[in-house]
Amino acid sequence: MTQITAVLTNAADRQVQRRDGSGTFTLHEVWLDGRGPFVARRDVYTLALGLLNQSVTAQVRSEQKGDFTNHYLDHVTANWNGMQQPQQPNYQQAMPQPPPPQQYTPPPSQDEARMAEERKNLSIHRQTACKVAATLMMAAGANPPSPLDFWANVDSLVHFFQTGQKPVLTGGTTPPALNDGYVHGDEDIPFDWR
Repeated sequence: MTQITAVLTNAADRQVQRRDGSGTFTLHEVWLDGRGPFVARRDVYTLALGLLNQSVTAQVRSEQKGDFTNHYLDHVTANWNGMQQPQQPNYQQAMPQPPPPQQYTPPPSQDEARMAEERKNLSIHRQTACKVAATLMMAAGANPPSPLDFWANVDSLVHFFQTGQKPVLTGGTTPPALNDGYVHGDEDIPFDWR
């Protein structure tokens, strides 16, 4: 969290449509020195309405969520600095103003996009490796391998999915079944893709 001193320049509610289309919800947004919006909880937003166009001390934070960075206002107090406190703030005068235009956010760099793609692929490879290793364990029948064998299979499969290199047995040899010259195809997959 970061503490900043700024003039609270605007506060407004915004209705947002839920992604699943099941309705809307209200975001309470606040602008500090014209920067924002910062999303605030209802109680912090109510305080902010009473401090419009005044110097404030604010606790703010930013969180990365996927391709977006969200900014939050967690706490706000008046910054009096020896000035006389006004009487009771008049909440009736704090009419919401239209928000300033959205600032342009450049798209992620190629390195960031490549790293995100690699993380996604690794996650898919891990999931697939777990499914294949579990299928191999179930196919073992009455003599199932140990859990350590399961995780060794998962590691070997992930390595294969990531690099295309065949697994190597301890001692540096490729398993004999993999050296038989047989070309493996989709019909070798031990579960149904449909």
